[in-house]
Amino acid sequence: MTSPFNISKPFRTRNLWPAQGQATPEEFYIEPEAFEFEPEFDEYETGWAESEGAFAEYEAPTPRAVCPPYQRGDVERSRTAQGHLPSDVTRPSSGGLLVMDFGVDQPAPKASLRRDAALRSWLKEIIQVARANPSTTISITGYSDCVGREKDNRALRLGRARQMAQLLQQLAGSDWRYLRGKVGVAAASPGSYIADNSAVQGRAQNRGVLIESKREISFAQEPVRARFPAPTPNIEEDPEYIGRVILRARELFGRTGKWDQFGMPVNEAKRRRILCLVDQIARPGNDMRYLTADAVDRYDRYVDMTEPEFSDAIEFLIPSVRAWGQAPHLAKPGPKKTDKEIWRDMTILEERIRGGIRMINQMFELRQSAVSQRVRRLRDWVAKQQINPLSLYPCFK
Repeated sequence: MTSPFNISKPFRTRNLWPAQGQATPEEFYIEPEAFEFEPEFDEYETGWAESEGAFAEYEAPTPRAVCPPYQRGDVERSRTAQGHLPSDVTRPSSGGLLVMDFGVDQPAPKASLRRDAALRSWLKEIIQVARANPSTTISITGYSDCVGREKDNRALRLGRARQMAQLLQQLAGSDWRYLRGKVGVAAASPGSYIADNSAVQGRAQNRGVLIESKREISFAQEPVRARFPAPTPNIEEDPEYIGRVILRARELFGRTGKWDQFGMPVNEAKRRRILCLVDQIARPGNDMRYLTADAVDRYDRYVDMTEPEFSDAIEFLIPSVRAWGQAPHLAKPGPKKTDKEIWRDMTILEERIRGGIRMINQMFELRQSAVSQRVRRLRDWVAKQQINPLSLYPCFK
């Protein structure tokens, strides 16, 4: 379904083309940084400049509610094997791997990570994926908590990403040849955090790295016919609703350092994907179709389905009201969405699109050559959409 809107003026108008000098979706593509390993990996680097507040461990010059100073014993405990968290390695629902609870001022991972079963299991899986798909790339983003000077914390974030890459190389051994040249490291942007800094556990989560992987999709082109959702012309003819959603979403997700509004935190990568989606939805004539994980699974399992079920981004974002059994074209516009509802729906939309991509990739990783022709067709369609500047999928390259 194409976007029927022509919105480029402020609220209550009909064109949302980016103003002159405003970022376009291409600026939100996430490309891994080039990374070269240092010649010596037998020992972690030492002598890093202190940061994260260790210049004065138990006091801060200007305590704030959102970033309280370390309490007595926090620094020492962070540097022990036990640390502040029950587990240092977790797999977030958004995908990838999160390694947390680095010691305060410590760029090097804890020695206990070498024996961590979750880390070794993930590394084994990603090596197998890279062997099967040479286009696989890995991005490692380093994080810090809010305590200390930003200049020092940025060096610490970058140091954590680099030393995590070194640890992965050491653990991979000879299998590192499958990952060599595919790993990029970067420091998270200022004000970007994984968790809330107001709690000890939240700061421990922020002292870590986020590891994400990407794969390129390439298969022979096959047509996939689109089954659009039922149209709702009464709503679509009035861009008032979607226009307000787009304008408010730009303002909400464009605020620097505001990644955890309404109790629904997002990381920097997700925020950039959402802003990219906002720009794509705003462009007149763009393709609003996307596949959810459920749609991929149903199309693969039910042979009586002749066409995949595509969802539509605009219909997902527009509030509508219609009586039970009433035809879709008789739907009436619902109440305007609050900022909290806009924040929630944009994060859900990003998760739905990414969930469909993840489902396709998981089917290929698990079944490999036994994957069905139907899933191959869907993956081919996604690959085509990722290079289509008029679709939503360039935001997920």
